[in-house]
Amino acid sequence: MNTKHYDLIVLGFGKAGKTLAAKFGSMGKAVAMIEENPLMYGGTCINIACIPTKTMIIAASKGLSYDQVLNQREVVTSRLRNKNFGMLDTNEHVDVYTGHGEFISNKEIAVTAGEDKIILSSETIIINTGAIAIKPNIDGIDTATGFYNSTEIQHLSPQPSTLGIIGAGPISLEFASLYAKLGTKVTVFNIDSTILKREEP
Repeated sequence: MNTKHYDLIVLGFGKAGKTLAAKFGSMGKAVAMIEENPLMYGGTCINIACIPTKTMIIAASKGLSYDQVLNQREVVTSRLRNKNFGMLDTNEHVDVYTGHGEFISNKEIAVTAGEDKIILSSETIIINTGAIAIKPNIDGIDTATGFYNSTEIQHLSPQPSTLGIIGAGPISLEFASLYAKLGTKVTVFNIDSTILKREEP
């Protein structure tokens, strides 16, 4: 199998990675950007974190219905995702690979997309693989239904009439306030006596 060489390989299409890829590409360097999920072009903040949740909160504050809030979220994230993809895809020095990247040596990454596989090499490889939601260690959670993490709850349909949220950190309370504003009866379960325990009182 032939190996394609680059000046820079970026594994993961997040904020830092896309910025580096664009900068090096603008300097005429050969850059490979690898992202396995086309719904994550642009990274965590644009697609599953800060921007979509704030978009939902603003839409709810305007009195939109639950379905309209979900639709507004999709409009904003898809527009930004397409913009971020286009920023690199139109750069003549940047190749975007949509597939699973895996190190096969210190300087080589195999990219697999379905039946297709290609080997990429570079002296400089940036790991920019983003974040995933943590599943709490609760007995029975793996087999129970109706549990959602912070990514999954952004696509929950139809709107739940009741919602229990485990934890009282910033992300938990953000979703609690959002769903309460939309008319869902929300209960927050917290092991501590105070909320936002990492913040100043």
